Amino acid sequence: MVQPIARQVLPPGPKRSSSVDVCVERIREAIVRGESPVGSALPPERVLATQLGVNRTTLRAAIQRLTESGLLEAQQGRGTFVRDFQATAGVDVLGAVAHRFRHDAAMIAGSLDAASLGRDLLLVRRCLARAVLESLVEAPPGPEAIEAVRRALVDFEVAVATRAPTGALAAADVGVVGAIVAATGRPGLRLCMNPVVRTLAELPSLQAALYADPAENVRAFSAFLLFLASPRAELVEPIVQAMAERDAATLHRLAEGDS
Repeated sequence: MVQPIARQVLPPGPKRSSSVDVCVERIREAIVRGESPVGSALPPERVLATQLGVNRTTLRAAIQRLTESGLLEAQQGRGTFVRDFQATAGVDVLGAVAHRFRHDAAMIAGSLDAASLGRDLLLVRRCLARAVLESLVEAPPGPEAIEAVRRALVDFEVAVATRAPTGALAAADVGVVGAIVAATGRPGLRLCMNPVVRTLAELPSLQAALYADPAENVRAFSAFLLFLASPRAELVEPIVQAMAERDAATLHRLAEGDS
């Protein structure tokens, strides 16, 4: 028997400019939390619309969006069913997963945990960093792009020097990364980076581990400026390896914080 989604699974959703967004978020959270199990059917459209307090047009739009995201599957004549989001969804679901860790980690579906999610995010970040480095070698940045990175790094240095809170440090760090990716002239790389950045912002424990010694982050970026001035292929692997070592230390701090 399928539980009513709105009454037994979902917390009140925050206000959004679009009722479709609210509807999408609430159904998506029920799936991510594992309380709308894989293979279960959504309640009939009329019932679910009433539970969520929306009209059927809004509900249909939300279901269509969730279907396109790989969370739901409409079966003709049978209904709409929950899919295994870990197998079928895209990176757009990362934010919802991280949000649940932030507010109710014990309710996340499947075998996900903060440590494994953090490990995977850092791994993806390194893979994207390699792509950025190789792009810079292929097409070295001009003076204006390099200067933009320098200015972003100065902002980060100020945040570190003034002992800014972790959220501000993260924002300044993202500013440097954004300037570096922009220096490639390849917007597709930034689009790939965005979901990783947004997900990291939803994981305060991982942020705390990342910026436990923010001066180290500044030193790493400062060293990177030397590469940016003269990108060479033989430097790509050492930079990625250095990132891997810092990420290992971050994960160690994260594990210590969770223990």
